[in-house]
Amino acid sequence: MDSDHATWDAYDNQYWPAKYLIDKNGNIVYTHFGEGAYETTEAKIQELLKDLNNASAEKPISKPAQVETVNGSIGTQELYFGYNFKRALLGNEPDNMKSEGSYVFTIPEQISPNRPYLEGEWKNNADNFELVSNTGSILLFYKAKNVNIVASSKSGSQIIVNIGGKKHKELTVNNAELYRVVEGNDYEARLVELNITGSGFKINTFTFG
Repeated sequence: MDSDHATWDAYDNQYWPAKYLIDKNGNIVYTHFGEGAYETTEAKIQELLKDLNNASAEKPISKPAQVETVNGSIGTQELYFGYNFKRALLGNEPDNMKSEGSYVFTIPEQISPNRPYLEGEWKNNADNFELVSNTGSILLFYKAKNVNIVASSKSGSQIIVNIGGKKHKELTVNNAELYRVVEGNDYEARLVELNITGSGFKINTFTFG
């Protein structure tokens, strides 16, 4: 837990997730930002462990069973909301959108892939978009198997998730954490729609797996 961003700020970090490997001398010797690179990261960990033990490992360290290598099947990169990051360029972003400003968004007839679209009134915060109206929506045409969001809501917000116009699941967002909004079976491109009820909902990030 890093609720006060102490570790985040100490590393001058700007990405989530972010991996930092530190050697036996306390030096940062490897970084990777975002999902993926599991095999490269594991190889670096093994290298550091061999150096720590001053001997070759008798057998390679096995990859945890839950880690999935997708080999480039994901076609949508992580999306970060808020004016400090600007890695979630909105498909319907108004001209000259200002920091801490609130705007009413509508969904256009045509949407582009890999760009989120907002509906309702939202506020542009430093590291998130915050729902000001009681209801709102987020649409994203993505290519991945699973879709996660990092989100929060002090008063609790309900989300109905639709995939291709059909209901996929419902979930409640309270504490700031990672929420799985789509659990898929393949990496085909699809349209996800998050229909949100409850002002104060904040979305920080979309991640994909």
